[in-house]
Formats: sequence, C-alpha cells, structure tokens
Amino acid sequence: MPDMHEPTPPGPTPPTASGLAPPIMARRISRLLPPAPLDLSGLGRLRAFVDALVVALLALLLLPILLFSIAGILLAVLRIEPTDTAVIVSCEWLCALAVMGIAGLLLRQHNLPPTAFGLTGVRADRVLLWAGAGVGASYAVLFAWMIAFGLAMLFFPPLQSLIEPEMEKRQEFFEQIPMQSFGISIFLLVAVAIYEETVFRGLLLPLLRRATGRWWLAILISAAVFGCLHIAQGPMAILPLMGVGAALSIIFVLSRSLLAVMIAHFMFDLLQFQLINALPELTELGEGMTP
Repeated sequence: MPDMHEPTPPGPTPPTASGLAPPIMARRISRLLPPAPLDLSGLGRLRAFVDALVVALLALLLLPILLFSIAGILLAVLRIEPTDTAVIVSCEWLCALAVMGIAGLLLRQHNLPPTAFGLTGVRADRVLLWAGAGVGASYAVLFAWMIAFGLAMLFFPPLQSLIEPEMEKRQEFFEQIPMQSFGISIFLLVAVAIYEETVFRGLLLPLLRRATGRWWLAILISAAVFGCLHIAQGPMAILPLMGVGAALSIIFVLSRSLLAVMIAHFMFDLLQFQLINALPELTELGEGMTP
C-alpha cells in the first residue's frame, strides 16, 4: 500500500469534459523582469509634472537661498570664520545632500527602484567611457558655439560691442568662485556636480519625459532651465550652456547612469577652472611676444 505522505509522481494532465487538455496559463514575463532604467511608466503623467515642478522650485530656488543662510549660521556655531569661500562650499554641499534626500523621498513615495533616476550599478570602465564621451560632447558644443558666434561677428560687426561687457560680467562671476586652492576647487566642484546632475538629469529629465511622453522635449526643457540658471555668467552664456546641458542629457539617456554624467560634469568644470586660471598667464605671455 503506497505511503499517503509520499508525493504523487507527475503524470499527464487529465482531459477536460470536451476531451482536450486544459490550456497552460503562463505568467506575463514583464512582471517578472525588473523595470528598465529611467522607466516611470507606473507614475501618472500629471503626478510626474507636479513632481517636476516641485523639484524645480524647491531645488533650484528655495533650497539655495535657505541653505546659504544655514551655511553661514552653521559656520558661526562651529566657530569657523564664515568667509565667502567657506559659505559657498558649505552651501553647495548642503544643496547636494538635500537633493539626494529629495530623490530618496520620491523613490520611497512612489515605490520606485533607484534605477528610475539613473542610480544603477554600472561597471567602472563603462562609467568612465560615458563620462569621457560627456566631456567630449560638452566641449564640442562649446567649440561649435565659438565658431558660430565668430562667424556671426564677421558678418555682423555690431555684435562685437557685446563682447566687452559680457567678458566683464564673466570675469566678475569667476572672481566670486573660490579658486585659490586646488583642493578647495576639487571639493567645491564635486558638490556642484552632485547637486546639478541630480536635479537636472537624475530628477527632472525622467519626470519631464514621463509628463511629456517625449525624450527630446524633456531634454529641451531641462537644458533650457539649466542654461537660464547660469545667467549669472552673462546673458551670452545661456545658449552655449543650454547646449552643454543637452549634451549631458543625451549621455544620461544613453548610459542610464547618473554617476557617468556627474563625473563628466566634474571633469568639464575642472578643465574650465584650469583654463581660467591659466588665462592671465597666457595673456601676459602673448603680450610679451607682441612685436
């Protein structure tokens, strides 16, 4: 007599009343697979638009103003002299940490995986390759802008009158940035890369894509806001920096890696700082070689 606790060996499926075996019901494979990176399909379009608006207002307007004041108070409490350099660096790091916290809250609130905002575990060599591509694309945009503007001045000489005040505005802006120490510059630029890339690429871009349904429109809007945010460098800086923002956005969409564009942003800014620091020396060298 067979053991009642022994499992019955599998056998053929008994036929139904019609004489045919019942159909085998398979689960949808899409439910078993993890969501694709930057995929916010589970989020409603209206909610995505509201979240994008809240992120833009909070991270780009309210937080910098509030955290700039908090940085000064924090330095005073720690009995650190609140110099311009210390306040700027502290404010940037507070902003970077705050926007990372915002990203975490959105992921938790909507029950999204970190890959929704580009927080993926990608191989180091792949990240560095995409970061290099981001730097190259950003400088390609700048060189294209310089050539286009040079041609425009050639055919429309009155445009040359805009150069001098624009360069003075740019010089005033860069004089406010702490570049006296290479170590301080690195510390500052890391915070800037984390803050701006988390806001513009990590958060705004996927949310805008979900709200509009189009990657190209999301890239255009995000790049426009990115360029306008840098108006302190002068009105003429808006268009080329819009191009840089668009280039970094495309790299982000292709790589699906927020870390890649953070590194690209950092490397781009670092190279720019080195060029700015070398500019006076190059100018003096050029003047010394003038006959």
